[in-house]
Amino acid sequence: MERFINILIIDPDTTNREGLRVILTGGGNNLIFCDNEAEAQAILRKQTIGIILLNIEIDRKQSFAILNKLSRNKNSQQAYKLVICNDSYSGSELIKGMKKGAVDFISYPFNPNLVKAKIEVFKTLYFKDVRINQLLNNIFPQKVLADLNATGTYTPKRYEKACVLFTDFVAFSKIAKEEKPLNLIKRLATFFSKFDEIVDRYHLEKIKTIGDAYMAIA
Repeated sequence: MERFINILIIDPDTTNREGLRVILTGGGNNLIFCDNEAEAQAILRKQTIGIILLNIEIDRKQSFAILNKLSRNKNSQQAYKLVICNDSYSGSELIKGMKKGAVDFISYPFNPNLVKAKIEVFKTLYFKDVRINQLLNNIFPQKVLADLNATGTYTPKRYEKACVLFTDFVAFSKIAKEEKPLNLIKRLATFFSKFDEIVDRYHLEKIKTIGDAYMAIA
């Protein structure tokens, strides 16, 4: 099954853009081109981006500032950022780019096989990140995840008054034996989606689902 990813390319150079379009079109890649930071930020407000390619040759000083902003922007923090540079670019400058949030570089004139290989590596890493985040969302409350993402740690909080909600479906084991697995999952998803709406409406904190059980706290 093909997996789709948004790849944002910030580069006003038409030759580079056309070269990357030829190399990267297909394979689930949705290529989004823009000329500058303002256009990039407008795109990031609307779409989730998995990989960002930034040409740092146009204006090196300004490009590193843009890279730094992208690394701090919550809408692009999780994206893998690669810099585009010419093949004579110095190692010290590349190290500077890495310190600003880049993970790798692509030099031009482009080597199609090398460009494809690098993009495939970071696509794989991105989808692994997505899967890990989905698992964490099923395990931890949002407040815990927010603290972990912001500081890397979480300090337990004590509440003097609290209530734990724990539900399960009557005769679920019997129903599960008679129902087709796919239909059973769809039915559970329908109910749990409604539970999620109620939790959001009354400001409860969902903990997790365990089979046919749903756990939340207030």
